[in-house]
Amino acid sequence: MRHLSQQLFELARLEHGSIKPQRERFAIGELISDVAQKFDLAVETRQLRLHIDVPRQLPMINADLSMIERVVTNLLDNAIRHTPPGGEIGLKVWLEGSSCRWR
Repeated sequence: MRHLSQQLFELARLEHGSIKPQRERFAIGELISDVAQKFDLAVETRQLRLHIDVPRQLPMINADLSMIERVVTNLLDNAIRHTPPGGEIGLKVWLEGSSCRWR
């Protein structure tokens, strides 16, 4: 419950504009792989299959690393919590024009 209230408070601060993104260049593929690795134990415990499809040739991106890390962490955490034991989770990243897309 505390985690949820912290997230709601942070969302309100983002919408109000009191949090300013701290942009920096980083490798999105490496970030996604690093975050996914943190969930290895949860994936194994729930007997899930986690498929991460990130092309090696993704360019560096210019964004707020901590915010993007939080987004990826939340996506994977929610997917793991809401996927039945034995299920599959997939995260695919691709380049579309000058944008990095994921699903």
